[in-house]
This record gives sequence, structure tokens and C-alpha cells, in this order.
Amino acid sequence: MSHLKGFKKVVVDTLTDVKEYYINNREVLGIKDSFGYFTDHPFSKINQWRLREIVKFSDGKNIKGLDLACGGGVFLKSWTKMGIKIVGIDYSSREVELAKKFLKNDRNVWVLNEDLLKENWKKKAEKKLGGIPNLILLAYALHHLPNVESFIEKIGLWLGDDWGGKIIVNEEEINNPLFRVKNLLRWWMQHDTDGEKQRSFKDWEKMFLKYGFVCREVRSFWWTKVWIVSRGKSGR
Repeated sequence: MSHLKGFKKVVVDTLTDVKEYYINNREVLGIKDSFGYFTDHPFSKINQWRLREIVKFSDGKNIKGLDLACGGGVFLKSWTKMGIKIVGIDYSSREVELAKKFLKNDRNVWVLNEDLLKENWKKKAEKKLGGIPNLILLAYALHHLPNVESFIEKIGLWLGDDWGGKIIVNEEEINNPLFRVKNLLRWWMQHDTDGEKQRSFKDWEKMFLKYGFVCREVRSFWWTKVWIVSRGKSGR
């Protein structure tokens, strides 16, 4: 999967599957949050852009992928179309069930209901993948974790100083004026921002650097950013 045409097909086919699954399962609790946001939500263009950039960053050979906080499995679906062997992990049993049903006809993909703040999911993921992953996705995941700095430190210790893979990170930029307007509206309409700890890209960059990672290839669209994180020259 090394050509732009191939990437576009993966994105188009994934969105087609998402829309079909959403239409056929509208009555299922929680499906709008996982699938509707990519199809008929006012901000669906942003989520479709996120999908395109993540697919582009996922190019490579012999990939063992890990999607942390995978939700309903939209990004997992795109990786299955790229032939990537993958594990998705989510704390929500409802999201895990949605993902399993959405991916039931796909091969080499496993979805686990685990708490990212505990350690047991790492061995389970390694067992499914046949080793430590070389591609990790953190899409709108970090800002939900109560002790995110400790989480990043433990990820670094797990991967080791010589890890040659990459982490794809997707978070919103709090310094973007549009983000502030959007979040105010979201708080007013949905009241679902409690417990979230949004940060600027600069803050994320400093945190990753502290534990031996470097951030690169940053891409932006409106208030959202996608970038790659890899091991620094000296590790930690």
C-alpha cells in the first residue's frame, strides 16, 4: 500500500462500510458516536480527514498494528483493508461489541475489552500479534486518560529504547480559536467534556520528548492534528 490511489481506495471503501453499518444499525445504542460522526455529523469532514491522514501514515511492510481506545473500529476497518495484522483495545464494553460486529467478516483483527491504565493488555496484544507492535494508533485517546504522563512513560518502557516503529497520534489543538468555540458548543449541547484534559501540541510534544520520543510530520485541519511519534536518537 504505497501509492496515493491505493490510500484513497482504502478510505472510500472504509467510509462506505461505515455508512452501510450505521444505516443498518441506527437503533443500536451508541452507534451514532462511533459511526455517525464519520457520515452525517456536522463535523464529519474533519473525521474523514482524520481517517485519510491516519491511513497515509500507516504505510509499511510486515506491520503489527495496535489501536488503543479503538472505539467502534473505524480505523481498525481501514487497517484490515491494508492487510495489517491488528489488535484494538477499548475500555468500553459497548464499543468493543460494536467493533466486533462491525469487523466480524475481517481477518487478522482482534478487539479486546481492557483498561489501558492496567498492564495486562500488553501481553495479550503481543500474543495476538506475535510480538510487540510496530504501529500504534492513539486517536482522540490521550486526553481521556487521568494520568497520561505515566501512561506515556510506561509505553516507552514497554517498547524499549531501540524500538523502530511509530505511533500515530491524533488530538485537538486547544490554541485554535475554532476549537474553543466548538468545545463551548459541545459542552452546552452535550455536557460530555467532564474529565477530559485537552492540551496544545507543544505540550504533547514536550511530554513525549521527556520519555525519549520525538514528534514529527505534523498535519493539521481546522482544530485537529495528526502526527507521528517515534523513538529519539538516544531513547531514554
